[in-house]
Amino acid sequence: MTRIGIVLIFGILATSSTLWAQAPPPKEMDDVEVAQPSALEAAAGAMGAAFESSEESVSDVETLVSEVTEPLPSETEALPAVDELLESQAGLEVTDEPSSDIEEEIGMERLDEEVATSDATEIEVDADAVLRKAELDAFLSHLREIKVVDVIRSRSGRLKDLGFSSEPDGTYLDLTPHLESSAWKDAMSHFEGGSCKDALKSAEEALKEVAKPSAAIQYAHARFQICGGKEAEGRATLKTLALRPDAVGTLARKRLGMKVERVDEEEGAYLSEKLNDAKSKARKDIVGALKQLETLHGELINSWDKYRVRLTQAEILEAAGRIDEAGNAYLELYRKTRGWKVNGSIEDKIQALERRHKKTFLTYGERIDRMRHLVARGRYRDARQVSIENAKLRRVSGSEIRGWTRYREALQAERDKKRDKANKLFAEAEKLVRDPEVRVRLYIGWARALRRTNQDSKAIALYERLCKEYNEHYLCEEAMYDAGRLLQFQNEHERALEKFMVVLSRPESEYTADALWRSGFSYHLTGQWERSIAQLERLKNEYGSERDESELTQGLKARYWIAMNHYRAGNQAKARTAFQETIENGKLTWYGRLAAARMEEAGWVPVVRIPRGNMNAEDLEDLAGLKIPHHPRLEVAQELVRIGFWKDALSELKVQTAILPVPDGAHTMLSSVHLARGDASWAHWTMKKHISESGPTAETLRDWGTAFPLAYMDLARKHSGNAGVSPYLVQAIMRQESGFRPTVKSWAGAVGLMQLMPGTAAWTSRTFMEDRKFSRSQLLDTDTNVRLGSMYIRVHTAHSKDHVPMALAGYNAGAGALKSWFTRYGDRETDAFVESITYQEARGYVRKVMTSYITYSALYGGGLIEVPLTLPEALGKWGEVPEAKPPNVSFNQRIDRLVSFAH
Repeated sequence: MTRIGIVLIFGILATSSTLWAQAPPPKEMDDVEVAQPSALEAAAGAMGAAFESSEESVSDVETLVSEVTEPLPSETEALPAVDELLESQAGLEVTDEPSSDIEEEIGMERLDEEVATSDATEIEVDADAVLRKAELDAFLSHLREIKVVDVIRSRSGRLKDLGFSSEPDGTYLDLTPHLESSAWKDAMSHFEGGSCKDALKSAEEALKEVAKPSAAIQYAHARFQICGGKEAEGRATLKTLALRPDAVGTLARKRLGMKVERVDEEEGAYLSEKLNDAKSKARKDIVGALKQLETLHGELINSWDKYRVRLTQAEILEAAGRIDEAGNAYLELYRKTRGWKVNGSIEDKIQALERRHKKTFLTYGERIDRMRHLVARGRYRDARQVSIENAKLRRVSGSEIRGWTRYREALQAERDKKRDKANKLFAEAEKLVRDPEVRVRLYIGWARALRRTNQDSKAIALYERLCKEYNEHYLCEEAMYDAGRLLQFQNEHERALEKFMVVLSRPESEYTADALWRSGFSYHLTGQWERSIAQLERLKNEYGSERDESELTQGLKARYWIAMNHYRAGNQAKARTAFQETIENGKLTWYGRLAAARMEEAGWVPVVRIPRGNMNAEDLEDLAGLKIPHHPRLEVAQELVRIGFWKDALSELKVQTAILPVPDGAHTMLSSVHLARGDASWAHWTMKKHISESGPTAETLRDWGTAFPLAYMDLARKHSGNAGVSPYLVQAIMRQESGFRPTVKSWAGAVGLMQLMPGTAAWTSRTFMEDRKFSRSQLLDTDTNVRLGSMYIRVHTAHSKDHVPMALAGYNAGAGALKSWFTRYGDRETDAFVESITYQEARGYVRKVMTSYITYSALYGGGLIEVPLTLPEALGKWGEVPEAKPPNVSFNQRIDRLVSFAH
């Protein structure tokens, strides 16, 4: 590794895009310790000569590398060599823009971004290219450790003479505040709170210290004047500012209600404006309008935007009286949006169209589905009406109608969680219903009710009966998938695989990706490594970008389990490469850390490259340090941020992120302003969609900080220590449970930051906190919520013998569910155990929170979390925490009867 290091440091200083675009890191990197000045001088001279000739070959560089065998330089030894090189290159002509290859490999800007790694070491001679690339970045870590990077930075003035400047030079938006006095901040606070006169008073106090206010400050002052009773003066100022051609002029013209020329007109326009334009055009030229929308649909990528275009087309056709075409357009939307929240509204449109024009667009099966969907939405009266219409359409009577009624009532009882009643009604309906379209759906509903009352074997039999009677029906695919899943949970893998193969033999559907995963997992559990790999490779290649319930991609999950199959099959080289690829594609994820643990188990050293940063809450909320690429469409938001009108800045940024194409950095700026205003919830929800699963880089480190904010971390640190759990784990749970919303309440009754059920909180408080008096309202107090939540997660870690993934499963689904899974799958290792959790929500929850836990620890000084590969031999006794002494012994003796309080 050090050979390329000697060349690399001087390559950074001299900069030859041609040479570094050609020269890959050498395959062999030796591990040596300290370099001699003579070797450095030789390297510097040779590199200087090489850079003078753009025709220097790669072999010359490799020859140079092979001759440099001395160890790495210390800080003292490196300094003279750096200075000497700077002096020798004073007259050297350099390129202003290094190639993208250079920036990719050695990260020019990372010299100014605190680059290092936290867990990188050398690899073997025959390692894959991905490993060698990782080692290259590991070398930068060593440079930082011996402070060579600091040495280079200290010579930044001389580096600028050679063409190296860390200044944005107009590349980034300047977001430093126009005024930073406390009086100005008070003015902003008063203004946002609606206290206009106080805002004006504070602003004028702040302006006494300003000799010549900028145009932006004048604009803000005018706003305060208009709001604070000096409207004439404020409007006069705005009229003067409105003559300006810049962003402040735009703001002034908007405030005065004048026409504003948008800078985005050439790049894009609001989608809604384009849709409205098409509707207006359709009044005179419907063909042209529809063609315009078709072109727009082809340009869009986002599924929601495409849906809006198709909906507009259908509405235009309906308004033009082309009812058959409109109905078919709505029908296409209805079928493509199954599972979307808007699907019900499309159903309503179709039904209205059918009734108004006495037409039929939905198939009979879809009309039954409409009844089912109405029940699921709690619209029982509407569901009854649709059922009556269906009976008239089918011309049925007598026992068939009674059967349909029982079926509908069974669905309602199931929704109301009256499951025994639901099963009884389904059984009655099955004896009466003969219509095939109703009967096939009755089987699906009844099987689900049986599953929820732990009658999986009966549910499987119903699914098999459905496919025996209606093999060609599309619901047979759903039935086979669900039957296979239940059989897999029962460890009947041969039968499960039969079901999954039926799904995979049919045309692609919503079940295809998961059937690939589950068949691959069953093959793995039964030792059929090659078959498992085949299924997982297809999953990775065809559905790799799709995400499962963990919000991680199918591709990342497939990579890890492909590596596991190679590992179990004894294909060590392939396993090592696949594990490392998993790390590279998700280094701070559940699967990335599992892969690292597996490599360490095998005696291999994983290469994990993450930038080292010392971020804190203050840094993340400081917008002045934010690097947003300059874009004309962001200039108005820029001025609003610099003034301190953050609420207005958010409105402007939301507008700009709705315009296609979205300017680079707009989402980062939007989420960062949310965070600066103290809204960690919106900040992390906005940003988490725009960070890469592969992990942070020096350039994206702050984005990761915004996606994983430090809101309430002070409380996590305060109470986690007393409870005996990691503050990063507490923070991760808060992020997942409430999204940092302290007053949020779930439909089930869970409250606050850590979403505690009142009964759970009361039990925890009485048992471990010596606090007999407890009320539900206390959970809205952030300190109380985090205190009780930290203790409650400690109860679960004690129950699981400090096995955090198992503890999270219990925290989410309850101690009873965890006990059931441990009984069934306790002989498996951690990775397979988590994949075997039968509750989809809990299965996703464990992986999501573990990924957040891993990320928080890595970003904020806790290091890389070690994931345990094995399960404990047994669970601990529920409610017993070794270091805690419950104050109420008599109450504590009844703990076992209170497992139902589990979250």
